[in-house]
Amino acid sequence: MNKLILIIRKIKRYRQIVNILIKYGFEIIIERIHIFKFPFRKKKEIELSFPVRIKKILEELGPTFIKLGQILSTRPDLIPYDYIKELEKLQDDTKPEKFEIMKEIIEKEIGKKLEDIFDFFDREPVASASISCVYKAIYKGKEVAVKVQRPNIKEQIYTDIQILYDIAELVERFIKESEIYQPVKIVREFEKSIKKELNFLIEAKNIEIMKERLKNIEKLYIPDVYKEISTEKILVTEFIDGIKINKVDQWSKFVNKEDVLKTGADIILKQIFNAGFFHGDPHPGNIFVMNDGKIAFIDFGIVGHIDVEKKYYILNLLSSILKGNTEKIILNLKLMGSISDKTDIVELKEELEDLIEIYRDMPVKKIKIGELIGSCFEIMRRNRIKIPVSFTLMGKSIITLEGICYFIDPEFKLIETIEPFFIEITEKKVKFSYFLKEINNIIDSFHYVFKELPEALETFMDTVKNSKIKNYGNDMTSENLNLIIKKTGVKISFSLLLSALLISSVFLFISQYFLLGTSGFAITLILFLIFLIKLRA
Repeated sequence: MNKLILIIRKIKRYRQIVNILIKYGFEIIIERIHIFKFPFRKKKEIELSFPVRIKKILEELGPTFIKLGQILSTRPDLIPYDYIKELEKLQDDTKPEKFEIMKEIIEKEIGKKLEDIFDFFDREPVASASISCVYKAIYKGKEVAVKVQRPNIKEQIYTDIQILYDIAELVERFIKESEIYQPVKIVREFEKSIKKELNFLIEAKNIEIMKERLKNIEKLYIPDVYKEISTEKILVTEFIDGIKINKVDQWSKFVNKEDVLKTGADIILKQIFNAGFFHGDPHPGNIFVMNDGKIAFIDFGIVGHIDVEKKYYILNLLSSILKGNTEKIILNLKLMGSISDKTDIVELKEELEDLIEIYRDMPVKKIKIGELIGSCFEIMRRNRIKIPVSFTLMGKSIITLEGICYFIDPEFKLIETIEPFFIEITEKKVKFSYFLKEINNIIDSFHYVFKELPEALETFMDTVKNSKIKNYGNDMTSENLNLIIKKTGVKISFSLLLSALLISSVFLFISQYFLLGTSGFAITLILFLIFLIKLRA
């Protein structure tokens, strides 16, 4: 019975999706993916641009599709930048649910009557979005924000995700030019993201981690979480009494604009480059200026993680672009494992050279770092470069930050604020402690190889012994084979040891430990010569 209800629900939803696609002139898509044919329908003349039409379709299709658009607006690796700019305008302002229904959810989740939990609870929500409504209340004498998940929203979203998969698979199958956008991958990424957002305990954990890692930043304000009354569907946090950062005319009456700009930029950059744990969607609706000049953040459903190694790759990529070194850019992408077999290296190099030409000889102060990152994402998306999600969120955060800064003060140069963080990362990279950590990682890798090698060789021997293949002649006994394999194992092990020594020497040398590095090279060379002599013998 449940399956039948699901099928009926999907059919109704399909009809709704088809009607809205027709409304905005996408009959050709419906025909090409073999859902329906329109032999006598005249093509509509739609004056709106493609990105605007996509935005309007998502708005009319409701909560799941609005959320899809909002998540895609944070992913320049998946869709073009002109679409992102339009999707950023999506308004997640939905009609609130009846209070009695939301009250019932709160009481069921927490296991107590509403009046036994809160001293006061405002029946009118302060915000009403597609997934949840937020109410103001008083808990233990403190003002709190109570985020309550809408009834049955999870089931509705999961049904829509199945429909999205169906459509994405049809698009990939019948519309070959859609390959560059990878529709199924887009749905998969959306599914992963939305599942996290539907569990409010994950957001509660994100807030706690952010609060701990950035506790030394005086001007940052992150709300407290009341975990004892928070669940997967209810999130209770401290109420933020501030003004949205884009309402400059309101907060600039009591706070200096330049201070807010420097503080806000510094906080977001410290999240990325110092803490390695950052707000994944720092749009103006999630950032507030408080009366004392502090900057407060809300909505931690999307966060990014980035380690020292990834930070260094980012630094190298940007540095290589500014220096005009395409070979180094491609080398870094290879080291990151981002270049796939579908990437045309020649075409990629040409596009990178075109980008470099734009910034060649341009003074650093005139470079808009957000535009540069946006252009890089466009090139990488077109050339099927696989970018880690953390890179994408970081890039989008910087793009958003630069947009906010430009809105407040067009003369503010974000790149000048970023520069000290780049210097700090470079210094960390050449510290001896970092070098030791890298060597330890290499040793661990080789330890695993050495540990597994005997077992692998033994398995190989047993396979050969038990086989009936006699291609090696009558004198190839199992004892001879055993000896050959053992000798091969020794050679492989010695080759791996030489590789480890060479890599270690390189790390020492680039870390400016020249004496140790040179000694390492000398030892490697001597051992290599001994190895060659033994090999010839």
